[in-house]
Amino acid sequence: MGICLGRKTAPSPEEIRPKLLGYVSRRYRREMLIDLAYFVRDYLAQSHTPANELAIIVPYLDGALRYKLTQSLREAGVPYQITRRRASPREEGHVRTWLTFTALAHPDWHIYPSHYDVAEALQLSLYGLDPVRAALVAQSLYEPNVPRLRDTLELTGKQVERIGEEMVNRVELLRRWLLEQGTADGRPQHPLPDFLHKLFTELLAQPEMTPVPDVQGAAVCCAGAGVAGNGRDGLVGHAPPTAQQHLCAGRKLG
Repeated sequence: MGICLGRKTAPSPEEIRPKLLGYVSRRYRREMLIDLAYFVRDYLAQSHTPANELAIIVPYLDGALRYKLTQSLREAGVPYQITRRRASPREEGHVRTWLTFTALAHPDWHIYPSHYDVAEALQLSLYGLDPVRAALVAQSLYEPNVPRLRDTLELTGKQVERIGEEMVNRVELLRRWLLEQGTADGRPQHPLPDFLHKLFTELLAQPEMTPVPDVQGAAVCCAGAGVAGNGRDGLVGHAPPTAQQHLCAGRKLG
């Protein structure tokens, strides 16, 4: 930092230490990320700093690091948005999740997600659902040859106990929404951009699905709506909604 500010040499540790707000030091990266998330949460609360004024800068963000960082921030209740210079849509967990749910809502499209795809989508969408229980839900309820989710009433008492009754209710809410909003009488009820927008704002952004505002999801939804709707919206003279409007829409509908 000292070199960037025009100094010929970097500042000494003695100069830096008094300016540090704190530090996180752990042996393993996983432990460090968990501590970092709670450090950020406590700092935001104590300093009354808005979350959008704090940045976590990572020189290299691989898939494992990104997953653990976002998971830790969610568990700590810290809203976040990841900004990358370049990324393929398939690298974005929200995109994979929404496409998986789109396939389940439109079985006549003959797109068959794997059990792993469904488990990942459930884990990323249902707040508090860990990968182990998400895999159990997928193995117990997902029919890959249809594709669809079966009624949660088919779960055994032991399975409900392992998954958790509240989480089972969320899965059932998701299943019913996909049935109601997907294909009807052999035809999709909504154009794909509208379906994705409704999926986020009417379902996944609701407090009963995720009590912490999904800022990252709103940003991805905004980008997706912009890409999918540019041609249509440009013709009628309407700009695609912003990320804030997506997030607000999701919260107001509840």
